[in-house]
Amino acid sequence: MSTKKSKKQNQKRKTAKNSTTSSEQAVSTQTSPKKQSAKGAEFNLREPWIKRKSGYITVGLISLALAVLVAYQIIKGSGDWGQGILWGLIFGVSILLIFFGMNWFHSLFNKDKGEKQKTESKK
Repeated sequence: MSTKKSKKQNQKRKTAKNSTTSSEQAVSTQTSPKKQSAKGAEFNLREPWIKRKSGYITVGLISLALAVLVAYQIIKGSGDWGQGILWGLIFGVSILLIFFGMNWFHSLFNKDKGEKQKTESKK
């Protein structure tokens, strides 16, 4: 009786191994096209999503709106107009400084890529 059970268990193990290897092969064939498309998608992510002018306008409007909101909240809370305007300006300018600072920082590392793109577009 124990030999019948062991034979059945061995057959189950063999079929389980065969099914896992076939599923692994199917997964390996599926991952190679995904890797290729991921490389293509990564390349597309390096391109700008919006125009530079639109980005500047958007960041400027957002920083202005948040500056006004901060100033309003401080004026509403304390009643001091000078302090509200000061903190609103500080907050709005800090957003712009971070935005332009990050643009500058990334331009340090992307100089070669920008030059290559310019020369390729001329050809």
